[in-house]
Formats: sequence, structure tokens, C-alpha cells
Amino acid sequence: MTLQQGNQVFHSGSWRPLTSLASKVAVSADTLSAPTAFVVESALQALGAVVFSLQHKLDFLILPLARATASVTQLLLEKGFAILALADGSMTMPKLAGEFQPGRISLLTSGTTGLPKIISHSWKSLNTVPENSAVVKRKWLLPYQVGTYAWFQIVCQALFQPCQHLVPCETLDFEEIFKLASTTKVNAISATPTFWKMAALSVPEVLLRSVELDFITLGGEIVDQAILDQLASIYPQAKITHIYASTEAGACIVVKDGMAGFPVELLDPSEPGKPQLRVVNSQLQVLSPFACQISSGNPDRWIDTGDLVEVRGERAYFVGRSNLALINVGGNKAYPADIEAVLLSHPAIAWCRVRGTRSPLVGYLPEADLVLKKSDTAKSVSEAELTQFCEGKLPEYAIPRFWNFLDAIPASDSLKSQIL
Repeated sequence: MTLQQGNQVFHSGSWRPLTSLASKVAVSADTLSAPTAFVVESALQALGAVVFSLQHKLDFLILPLARATASVTQLLLEKGFAILALADGSMTMPKLAGEFQPGRISLLTSGTTGLPKIISHSWKSLNTVPENSAVVKRKWLLPYQVGTYAWFQIVCQALFQPCQHLVPCETLDFEEIFKLASTTKVNAISATPTFWKMAALSVPEVLLRSVELDFITLGGEIVDQAILDQLASIYPQAKITHIYASTEAGACIVVKDGMAGFPVELLDPSEPGKPQLRVVNSQLQVLSPFACQISSGNPDRWIDTGDLVEVRGERAYFVGRSNLALINVGGNKAYPADIEAVLLSHPAIAWCRVRGTRSPLVGYLPEADLVLKKSDTAKSVSEAELTQFCEGKLPEYAIPRFWNFLDAIPASDSLKSQIL
């Protein structure tokens, strides 16, 4: 693995440059006999802690400083984690240490609806690249939040596959991100659809095109046709793949045909060792060899992902989360993902998010948050024009009745769209 940070390049064939970043703390691996949460202030610290933990077969979790809140810290201590701050080497021990499992990697879920959950993985479940896959030399931009499942996916490629290089970025200034990608000659980016929509709003297209990408992977959110088409237009030479994965189920679906959703044939029994999929009561369930440890300990346990899927002809489409997706408009079912797909086909709309808002007469009505493209034409778009645009493309009950024009895309630290 080669790690590039600005003008610094760390060649870690022996991993010494990285392990030194973690081992400078005033502890030794022998003292880390409890599950340990490394609190990190930078991508380099995080990568150092990962390599240090791999070498010493530690039981660990990577916690970026921004997520080390009082509630998260208390949760980890209650679960038996020692908390080690790499900045100064200070350590907080739990009252009762958790069971130490060498080689266990714990991840925190997003916690968007409350406290996050702690999900346990192993190097085997995180390293999802087939052993016999062809080696392609890639230099990856790494924009994912440190310590997340998607972040570990790319880090594992660099650790366990030859000719994979990392360029971490630790800014939310998208012009700076793409200047870094251009000057370091990045040729692969894995990111969320929201990452690309924010980039398209704030980065000149000439700078976007200056990054000569051969490979793009999308994940973490529903991947709509609009973003697939936009990326294909900017990077016609790139292979564009979207991946369905979750912290609990691991990587499950890989789509390479440039179309939203996935072929229904993937719902048939798959090859041995590959994830299996099924739809029960409109919800996607998976049986995956890359699932978290609790799930993989039971080979017959199907995981209910909570994602709603609708089969239309030869294609299956994600229509949202089961607890958020359906808007009941006077007994009629409207799915936000379908409404969003129509809105995103409007030439003036850069981003949108649809949700239900209470109505005393019909239960709920669709409400849309929008960010318009930065053009004079887009700025003149009216609510009446958008309503007219939706007519004929959506059932009358699914047309938004409330429109909110935002100045910027509301995104979380993991660069996913936030529900307001």
C-alpha cells in the first residue's frame, strides 16, 4: 500500500511509517487486552491505528474525534471498550472490560435515529474483493468518514490487494478536494451520490474533468438514474459501479450496467459463497458471507435490511427505508424515491429530498426540499412550473404540495443527504 497525503507519500511495504503514527502513544500492544476504541484526529492517525491493530491482532474500533461525543463515549465504556486518544496517549478504561476477541473490528452505525449501534466485523468480512480478481492499479481518493464500513472497504483493498494506493481528503471544500485529486492523479473514487451532487454544485466542470477517472463506485444511498447519467457524461471513459451494502449485511449487490436499481435475476439463488437476496413484504432481505459477526455466526440468518424494493418488469428498484418511504395520501401510496426520480430529471434541479407532511384531511401530503443548479435559468424556476412538470409523470396525489428551496444540500459528516 502507498498512502499519499498532500505532497507526502508513505510507502508502507513494511508498514513502519504507518505503525509509528499509532505506536507513539504511551502504551504497548500488550496493554491493550480489552476492546479498544482509538480516538483519532486525522486520516493518518486512523490508518496508523488500523495497521497497528492488524499487526498485533487487536480488538478495536476507530472513532473520529467529531463522533467522540459524551453519549458515544459512555456507550463504548458501557460495552467494555477502553478509549485511547492517539493525540496525547490518554486512556479511559471501562469499569468492566469486554471480552477480547483478536482480530475483531467494531463499527458504529450512523445513529441517525438515536444512539448508534456497535456492529462487529472481521478482516475476512470486510475484505470483499475476490482472491482471484484481476489486479488493476488504482489510486483511490478516500472521502468517506473515518471508521465507517465504506471507509474500511477501501482501506482493506489497499491493505490486502497489490497496486492500490490511497489519497485521503479531510476537507469539505469540494474545489480543494478535486484540486487534490487532480494534482495527485487519482484515477478511482468511491463516494456517495450526495458527494457527487455537492461536487457538481460547487466545482467548475473543467476541474471535475481534469481528474482522469477510470473507476467510480457509488454507495451509501439510493443511486438514481440522474447521477449515473451525469457521471457518465463527465467521465465517459470510467467504469461506473453502484454497490448496495450496509454495516450489518456487508456488501451485497454490485451493479455495472449504468442503470438505477438492479436486475431481478439477482433475486434468484446465487452462486455458493455469494450474497443471496429475496424480497419479503416489499422489504429486501439478504444472506451474505460478508455480514457482521453475529449474523455470520448463523449461516441461516437472513437479515432484514429495512429497505423497500419494488419489482417493475425486469428491474428491481429501491424506493426508500421502510420507516420513511411510504407517504399515505388519503389511502394512496406515494414513494419519495419515485417522486425524487421525476424531480431530478428536471434540468434545473441539482438535488431533492421528498417526505410526507401531515394534513388534517388526507393524512399526509408530499413535501419537497430542493437545491437548484447555479444558473440564471434555474434560479427563475417557480413552484407552479415544477407542479406542471410533474403532471403526467406522477399520479396527482404524488405531486408535492409544498416546496422548500434550499441554498445548499443538507449532508451529514458521512456525506449522505439528511432528512430535515
